[in-house]
Amino acid sequence: MHFTKIRNKTIDLNVGYKDKLISNISHTKFVGIILDSTLTWSNHIDLFTKKLSTACYVIKTDQLYMSESA
Repeated sequence: MHFTKIRNKTIDLNVGYKDKLISNISHTKFVGIILDSTLTWSNHIDLFTKKLSTACYVIKTDQLYMSESA
């Protein structure tokens, strides 16, 4: 991954190790945070929003089966 401040700029750099080419990626997950090459939070926020939406749906549907006296 190559970091840059310029949005939508691709860097074509071939990096190898022991005669094998290492592929370039646009984003990766590191310590629970998704980092992308332009250092924006968009991929991380998208994933977090999906997980939060699922959790909210589970809580909302489970309320139907929970009693207030418990």
